[in-house]
Amino acid sequence: MPVVLIAELPILQGKGAQFEEAFAELTAQVRANEPACLQYQLTKGQKDATKYTVVEMYENMAAIDAHGKTSWFKAGSKKFGAFLAGKPKVLLFDTVGEVAAARL
Repeated sequence: MPVVLIAELPILQGKGAQFEEAFAELTAQVRANEPACLQYQLTKGQKDATKYTVVEMYENMAAIDAHGKTSWFKAGSKKFGAFLAGKPKVLLFDTVGEVAAARL
């Protein structure tokens, strides 16, 4: 059953564009190299542009574990440290019922 990971990332004021650029590099690597990743999407708050959320869906927990061990995730995480205004919050969810996911 697919697993959803939601990562809430508080970004420093004025650093959003730089963060988005760095995150786009990571997204390209994930989409090109992780077939068990069904969705990997960065979103930004409509009312607070410093609040970013990553919505991820994987085939299973093993795929999430593998994602965290990739060289591109480790490199991206190091870059993101310069943009973070606080500690990221990570939430995990089990999917319920049929999953209609498309690789975007």
